[in-house]
Amino acid sequence: VYGPSTTRFLEMMRDLPKAFPLCQYVWVDLERCIQCGRCVRFTEEISGDSQLAFRFRGALMQPSTYQLTDFESKFSGNVIEICPVGALTSAKYRFRARPWDIETKPSVCLECSNGCNVWFDHRAGKFVRINGRTNESVNEEWTCDKGKFGHDWYNDPHRATKVLARKNGALAVAGWSDAYSAILSSFQKGSVAALVGPMVSNEGLFGLKTLLKEASPRCDIDFRWNKDSADFSGKVSNTIASLETSPSILVFGDLASESPIVYLRVRKAWFKNGAKVVVVHSAPTDADTFADVVVRYEPGKSAEVARDIASLIAGGGDTASTGVSRETLERAKCALTNPIIVSTHAILDQPGGRDAIATLSQAPNFNCYATGANTQGAIELNINQGRTTAEILHAAANGEIKTLWLVR
Repeated sequence: VYGPSTTRFLEMMRDLPKAFPLCQYVWVDLERCIQCGRCVRFTEEISGDSQLAFRFRGALMQPSTYQLTDFESKFSGNVIEICPVGALTSAKYRFRARPWDIETKPSVCLECSNGCNVWFDHRAGKFVRINGRTNESVNEEWTCDKGKFGHDWYNDPHRATKVLARKNGALAVAGWSDAYSAILSSFQKGSVAALVGPMVSNEGLFGLKTLLKEASPRCDIDFRWNKDSADFSGKVSNTIASLETSPSILVFGDLASESPIVYLRVRKAWFKNGAKVVVVHSAPTDADTFADVVVRYEPGKSAEVARDIASLIAGGGDTASTGVSRETLERAKCALTNPIIVSTHAILDQPGGRDAIATLSQAPNFNCYATGANTQGAIELNINQGRTTAEILHAAANGEIKTLWLVR
């Protein structure tokens, strides 16, 4: 034993509530907090929601939300990683493992198409946690809550970990050859179709397409889950990192919910470099808080307002009836100088969304990000053939399609 056996600290130590929940994801041990303010600065400077602040003064000072409401930031998990003393901890990971007990591997988040670089921690064959991995070209060191806390399905007790095939009315462990034989035999019975999820890799997509062509050349296959996505191909003209150096940015949609890391770059462009930001959407969004101009149009008029914006950017003056005042459009025109336009495939779910994207895509700096992790890969591999997803589901419900293969 080294050092004195007793402490010279005679004062009463702080005795504060432990594991105090800031929200469903973040808990705080107030005894550990050194009042450094990094968590507060993150919410003010990076995420921009300014939900955390210091309450009280002196030894009782502590980070908290205003009026003790839940910490509802879409990026709350980042304060866990930037806390230097472990006062802010993850409700999902807290005391589940020690750092030396876990294995850490570099990975990429699958919750959206931003491709955030992350560290994947696992222990004894179980997923433990996700931490941000620095990549200045994509997510810097940040993650959204959807990516940081949305991977619990890895440990779902009902998740299939072995190949199962139905024999005598019950599922039994089988090999891949048995499973594929059962699938292909079903494909010989009437019309067939396949629906593909957004998390399938390029190799998996190519293998599936090749298999289906050989098994059933007339098979319908689609990966597009948006309402109006027929013959749609995404276009991305700029890198994520280049957004922060753009003098003006047009955001068409709810970027914080649909493409969170791109949202952080747009906010950084405004906060650090003074970029002019124009937000166009039919409902309030997080980006409204720092936008120079907010263009709020009537629901269902996305195609018309997109034509108005495109006309103003090109120097025209004709506008349609969208519920947007001429003054607002003029202010938007003044703010937009050779802008980068940012949108997502979620616009396709709105009436007229496809026409809106078609209009905006004529601009040289148009970026329409996919909402699924590898939707862009499926687009470039031209996976779809035959009917769309909506048509396939309708045909299956009516009994026109006898076999439907769901590939996640």
